[in-house]
Amino acid sequence: MKRKQWNARAARSLMLSSAAALTLLLGACGNDDGDDGDGGGDTPGGGSVSLGNADLSSPQAVQAQVGTLGQLLTTISTLDAVATPVPTAAARSIAKAGEACPDGGEFQDVAEASKNVGSPFTNQAMPVSGTRAVNCTYANRQSQGGQNIEYSVKLNGLSEAGGIEDAGSVLYARVGEGANAPFEYEFDVKTSGSAGGQNFSSQTGLDFDVGYRLDSKSTNSGSDSRFSLLLDGDYETSASSGGQGGSASGDFTSFIGTSEAPFKIVSASDGVRIEGRYGFGISPVPAGANCTSASLAVETTQPLVPDTGGNGSPYGAGIIKLSSGSTSATVQFNNDGTVTLTPQGGSATTISYAEAVAAAAPCAGFAFAGIAFLGAL
Repeated sequence: MKRKQWNARAARSLMLSSAAALTLLLGACGNDDGDDGDGGGDTPGGGSVSLGNADLSSPQAVQAQVGTLGQLLTTISTLDAVATPVPTAAARSIAKAGEACPDGGEFQDVAEASKNVGSPFTNQAMPVSGTRAVNCTYANRQSQGGQNIEYSVKLNGLSEAGGIEDAGSVLYARVGEGANAPFEYEFDVKTSGSAGGQNFSSQTGLDFDVGYRLDSKSTNSGSDSRFSLLLDGDYETSASSGGQGGSASGDFTSFIGTSEAPFKIVSASDGVRIEGRYGFGISPVPAGANCTSASLAVETTQPLVPDTGGNGSPYGAGIIKLSSGSTSATVQFNNDGTVTLTPQGGSATTISYAEAVAAAAPCAGFAFAGIAFLGAL
């Protein structure tokens, strides 16, 4: 991961771009929902959805889990290339809100010349800067192609980052201030108009809390990154067209690592090792979406070696182990772009990595939407 100089403007950009990315990625998942996250165990925030065990009993079941994990691995391996398709209108609103909070609230620049952030890589205090959003609000209304759109965004919370040299480059970044003071994001949008001689309208409200922390150290011999990411919230949506309508509401959660046990990515001369727990919860589960709430642990049993043959897989060698409850499975990356899946006590099956990723449940994108935070770093 590249080391960058941090200041208040960069921290503000991180907070805003992350909020926009999460909203839009959640929207792309349709009617998905779930619940909490931020402690340890199978339900990291103690929410209403229990993150149960994943099915690892057959090659087909393992394939679906590898597809979900593949999205995470691909994103991790290309952090600096993450790009979120933000609609033009939303991008303008987020950018303008970052400048002045035109419809209420404010951004407060914060900085400490010497702060002990509790880094696992150094005991030294470091310079830290960031931004606190206090009811920072932006609202807008526009019409285009027979459709009227009215939306508002409200931000509350702290984003800060810093770094220091201590036998290597040590980086720290944080969004939110822990379970009791997360970064809060509220988004409301209303649409109305007519098409084909019929009037239509819709309204969606999305509220979520974000907690994120990254600690990393880079040296000439490799790097060690540890992070936790929690996305937890709820939504309400309703729509009508041609005299008929419906509504839905729910809760959602996703997490990668926890504050007590961060997800680890260690890069050394022999390859990459990943270790940690991740999962998501959705309630209610939308019909036909195959969105199963689950929590899994991953560990590397043979270092992962990046693929250099252009085979469409992030790794050309290495083995990882997936565990959930009392079951487990192994996934071996091969140098021809395939992966070999072996359920516990079962027969091995080899498929292309592309097939595995394609098998991911539709809600896998939701589960890892918060990875956009890492792209902003």
